[in-house]
Amino acid sequence: MAEDFRGPHLKLERAKTHIADLHDLLQRFIKLHAYKAVADFDLEPGWIAWVARGEGGFDHAEFGPFIGDVIHNLRDSLDLAMSVLCRNAGLPDKGVYFPTGDSREHFEEAIGKGPKPKPSVTSKFPAKVIAVLETRIKPYKNGQGFWLRTLHDLAILDKHRIIVPTLFGVSMVHMQIGGGEVPAHFFAKPVPIENGRKLYRISASRWPEIKINEEASLTLEIQFDRRSGQLWHSQVVDGLIRLMNVTEQALSVLATCL
Repeated sequence: MAEDFRGPHLKLERAKTHIADLHDLLQRFIKLHAYKAVADFDLEPGWIAWVARGEGGFDHAEFGPFIGDVIHNLRDSLDLAMSVLCRNAGLPDKGVYFPTGDSREHFEEAIGKGPKPKPSVTSKFPAKVIAVLETRIKPYKNGQGFWLRTLHDLAILDKHRIIVPTLFGVSMVHMQIGGGEVPAHFFAKPVPIENGRKLYRISASRWPEIKINEEASLTLEIQFDRRSGQLWHSQVVDGLIRLMNVTEQALSVLATCL
């Protein structure tokens, strides 16, 4: 009897659960208001630096494993789907994986096409599966399924080094100056948030109302770090949901081959 996609869908549901758990974890962190911005003298005379202050009270290392679990479950769901399709077609599934590529040419090599097809690959996937990969999914950079290549890259990265995204300040901090709330645009680029981290510096003459040790509320978000390629600057939960959606769409297309 032919297999269905029960296994791949279980992996997908596990990824959704981890995304929800991560979202809850981040909300608890944000509600702690663990960090604030404090005005302090800068090393250069005549300048004031806004510095992040806070003991944290939250283990940032908890974020990484959640993110890694989501990524691996999404990737595993695609690999499992390919294994099911191969077994249903009477083909061996040893070493079978969901093929992606840095380019269309790289992808074609992975599915046994291109100018130099690899003999060990040409019979790896059923013909109808290759057809939907080529015409509907296109999981390679500059193809419509390019996010699936990003998912692949992140899964490889996480095998060697846990993906630890960095906390960043949102671009606005509110301060009480002269009896009114003043929005101050702090960050021209993302800044890692940790105790003692310099966030912003400004000439004391340009903003004389600011006093040393004055405090400002600090709104935080969490984003993927530079190593994450296409997701660099993306908020973590938003990025993971994007990857989840494209994975779910790819599974739906592959299911037409069952």
